[in-house]
Amino acid sequence: MVRLVAFLLILGLGIAPPALAAADIQRWSQGDTSGDRWLVSLFEQPDPDFEAGWRLRLNGLGPDQHPDHGRSVAIEDTMGNHWELPNRSQEMVPAGETAIPDGSAQFDLAELMPRPSSALPLRLLVPMQGGADRELVLIPDMIAAISTLPRAPAEAADHPVS
Repeated sequence: MVRLVAFLLILGLGIAPPALAAADIQRWSQGDTSGDRWLVSLFEQPDPDFEAGWRLRLNGLGPDQHPDHGRSVAIEDTMGNHWELPNRSQEMVPAGETAIPDGSAQFDLAELMPRPSSALPLRLLVPMQGGADRELVLIPDMIAAISTLPRAPAEAADHPVS
């Protein structure tokens, strides 16, 4: 409601409103099977310097959570479907910088085709630096959000609907 009033006020004053984000960032706190917590974010890549599309970002909330920035994350459902999502952690830092946050990783959802069913449990296998992968069994809200993502223009070109 506040946004609507502000928007109408701006229009009334003849001032151009700021560009709205393509989609709001969705966030959840999720535990892995080792008991560690992760902040999981789902958003459209806002930076025009990188390929457009949906991203999944993981932020470890503990001191010993160090995702591997060179490996893909895997998503599996209970029907045996398997997706590998390319690591896009380098997108988290400005061009020319190499210090990717040690406790964070970002993945491209373009390869998540076809989208998984919202009715099936999903398991996320997070590659870790120097250790065993971490497993997150996604909560229903996350599964619903991932399974209903609209296709970004780049995804539509790479994975046409047949």
